[in-house]
Amino acid sequence: MRKILCLMVICLLLICSTAYSVDLSEFPDFFIKDNNANVVVIVGKAARADDVLGAIDIVVALQQRIGSKKLDIAKLDDDVEVLSEQNTIIIGGPCANSAAANLKGYPDNCLKGFEVGKGYIELYEFDNGNIAMLIAGTAAIDTRRATRVVSNYKDYKLTGKQMVISEVILNDISVGSKS
Repeated sequence: MRKILCLMVICLLLICSTAYSVDLSEFPDFFIKDNNANVVVIVGKAARADDVLGAIDIVVALQQRIGSKKLDIAKLDDDVEVLSEQNTIIIGGPCANSAAANLKGYPDNCLKGFEVGKGYIELYEFDNGNIAMLIAGTAAIDTRRATRVVSNYKDYKLTGKQMVISEVILNDISVGSKS
């Protein structure tokens, strides 16, 4: 009887954890609570202008989604000690943003997993239910393309936990699933 009960509890936990898993198609709703943005946008302290502009675009998109309420949600990477304490949108990869390096486990090669000419959007879920969204690329322009997709999320079909962004010119963006 005890084994059956334990098995049932494990199955229930697996079902619940799957049911509450987030997906990029739900952006920005998983960052909005009681019609307020429940997220901190983080840029590197020495971020390139493209990263800052991308962060501004995302904050504006969130502002438009929730209405006229004032947002105070941007921070530098040095101002965030524990990523899992809040929902975050991290702009820039591990080479440009210490929060991204933390999220990626401080890789020896900060470009590991990135390809030149491509931007990436990735979701990470913490055990406490908070979510981190990483928007990054090898170069600042790659990150900028990915932030443009996120800030114009209604124009793109975002799905899954990871997306790759590529383009020929800045306004000709192609969005696909990350393999």
